[in-house]
Amino acid sequence: MRPASGVYAVKVKIAADENIYNAVANIGTKPTFEGKTQELEVHIFDFDNDIYGANVEIEFIQYIRAEEKFDNVELLSHKYQEIVLKRRKY
Repeated sequence: MRPASGVYAVKVKIAADENIYNAVANIGTKPTFEGKTQELEVHIFDFDNDIYGANVEIEFIQYIRAEEKFDNVELLSHKYQEIVLKRRKY
């Protein structure tokens, strides 16, 4: 089952790691950047390891908001920071 487009609070488990990480995810086309294809993008908090190609499990915890097109990258970044601050408290 595929969740609807939008921004979500998620938890991430990396196959080679026993930790569970808090994160936010976006499912959608990245309309601010004129994207055309549906993608899943996840930002894991306080994490900078290279996990490209690793198997991960993503647990969707809470729908935050619909995908949105912003007039510029600065507005997108500001909204993203608001979401991250709220999610860290969750």
